[in-house]
Amino acid sequence: AVKLIGIRAEIADKAAKETNAGMSIIENITSDAAAKIVNVFSSQGKKVYVSSLTSGNQIAISGDLNDMKECEDKLFEAGATITPLLGSAPFHSELMRPYTEELLAALSEIKLRPFRYPVLSNVTGRPYRDLAAIPENLISHFTDTVLWTDTMDYLDDKGISLAIEMAPKNLLTNIVKKDHEEIKAICLCNNAEREEIFDLYKNTEMYSKHI
Repeated sequence: AVKLIGIRAEIADKAAKETNAGMSIIENITSDAAAKIVNVFSSQGKKVYVSSLTSGNQIAISGDLNDMKECEDKLFEAGATITPLLGSAPFHSELMRPYTEELLAALSEIKLRPFRYPVLSNVTGRPYRDLAAIPENLISHFTDTVLWTDTMDYLDDKGISLAIEMAPKNLLTNIVKKDHEEIKAICLCNNAEREEIFDLYKNTEMYSKHI
């Protein structure tokens, strides 16, 4: 997995250098309103795409920087706040299509084993167990919109009550706290929250390893 992450990072770095493209975060406007504006530009042949549906008032967009500038001007007029992700590849968009073959080749050399637990794909917002679907899903993640809101809605519908973010920053934890108050969200990056996780596993039968 770590090897694949390294390969993916190298591909992303190559895409960032070889394309006049990037990503931006769009906030303070409903995701539906923002997506409609972006889709108007896409329908006109502009290379700008909704790359992530992150929350009710946040999306990410990717695309050609010139086309994105036109779209961002319209989003700004609609009241949006825009944060460019400097140096980013145009992730989760069709502009990454030419870069998928290298990742697919790397995936073809790795022996895949059955999942111990279901994995939710951000491409579909649903779990899957089929080993044959792994390469397809990981490739699609390069080019398709991240359905983060669908993913979290699915967990919410299934009664998930605790989400643990294993990351150096609490980016996703903050999004979960804002959009899904009924799901307790904690991050390993926070010392106090990390201790809270350990206490749960030590003292609460529900969180013991066999359950």
